[in-house]
Amino acid sequence: MQRGAAIQQFLPDTMPNLNWFLPLDACHSLDELTPQWHALLEQHRMTPACDAERYADALLAFVGMSTLSPHLKLSAVLAFGSAFDIDLRLAIGALAEQTGKRTWPGPTASQPASPTTARR
Repeated sequence: MQRGAAIQQFLPDTMPNLNWFLPLDACHSLDELTPQWHALLEQHRMTPACDAERYADALLAFVGMSTLSPHLKLSAVLAFGSAFDIDLRLAIGALAEQTGKRTWPGPTASQPASPTTARR
């Protein structure tokens, strides 16, 4: 079974083409991603202009399922994504889980804990 078909079997019928990023998995740099990124999103009608929710789903699918390195995925999301169209914290959090690194520092001795943190 090809990778695209394997991914598609886990997606609901209401979210087709979330494997739009598969051609990008062969790239090794942001320069290689650049000419393909927007064209692939447009081909699958997943741009912010077409449907902002599908665009957000497309970016999160790329972050979660692409075989690119987490650093290259972060570079792509920051270079091509927009904070107006997606909560970039979701993408960064997903990448942090992949690398095992914490991206948001907790409170330090010089910073008082926020009310939310203090209750934990």
